[in-house]
Amino acid sequence: MKKTASARARARAALVLFLFRSVCGLLLAYPVARTLGAFVPSTYPVSDALLFAPGGVYLVEALRLGGRAVQASVEGSGLGFVVVAIVATFPFAVALSSLVHPSRSLPSLVKRGAESTPALLALGGAAALAQAVGLAAIAGAVNGVSGAFDSVTDERHADLLVAAFALLACLPLLALGLAHDLARAAVVRHGVRSTHAAAMAFRKLRAATNAVFTAWLAPAVASGALVLLAAWVAGMLDVSRPGAARVWAVAALHQATVLGLVLLRLWWLERALALVDPPAPPDDEPTATVSDLPRASLAGKPARSGAPDDPTPDPAS
Repeated sequence: MKKTASARARARAALVLFLFRSVCGLLLAYPVARTLGAFVPSTYPVSDALLFAPGGVYLVEALRLGGRAVQASVEGSGLGFVVVAIVATFPFAVALSSLVHPSRSLPSLVKRGAESTPALLALGGAAALAQAVGLAAIAGAVNGVSGAFDSVTDERHADLLVAAFALLACLPLLALGLAHDLARAAVVRHGVRSTHAAAMAFRKLRAATNAVFTAWLAPAVASGALVLLAAWVAGMLDVSRPGAARVWAVAALHQATVLGLVLLRLWWLERALALVDPPAPPDDEPTATVSDLPRASLAGKPARSGAPDDPTPDPAS
């Protein structure tokens, strides 16, 4: 019988992922924010709040004047993002291990997470490569069909057709992402290698497509709604107006949104752990036969006669 994670295990997993994402997000965003803020007049009373003024005139001018410097900062942060994405595999493995083994101590979970990290890295690299190739193919296909649609209909309907085509073309990437999550769940739950986990994930996705998609849909929709709600509340707070409390409120709102996204992500991953089938036995595993059974288990059983349709189970009776 499959075990469900306790509230303590969920909280521990959420805390691990939340702290890692918050710290890494701050480290990656801070250089870009400081570079962009350097092109705002230093003597302006509200400092970089000017960038959030209605109309975005000062923001556009700051991007125009400091475009090369901001681009260099973004490129540096992009390289850091790749490094962080690789390092993030370890806390992700620890968080999943906490869901699978809720009663274990943190050192034990760290050990299991370290054991699962190589397989998770292999899966992540393969999935990233496949998604990059898929996105390049989709971009080429969209560019090819956009010209064809322009020649047969008006611009508005052509844009709608291109958007629908791009949405349908992204469905294989969605399936690949779901299979990737299932494979990672299989690695942490059963301790199998990356190739075996990938085979298990695609087998489950093919056999129970509706169940996998239904389990993923609710957390995904909730995540999108949470982001839209946070954007709306941040706009209502309006940090361009004077008052440091508004800035702190928006910062707290962002962190609460990150925590909510982490909890929704764990909700889907817990479902993925439950969906993954147990690993199949190896092909070379010997199958138990009657001769392999203990003699004690055969003792006391009546002997049957070899005659067909003999109603007597024991000739001696």
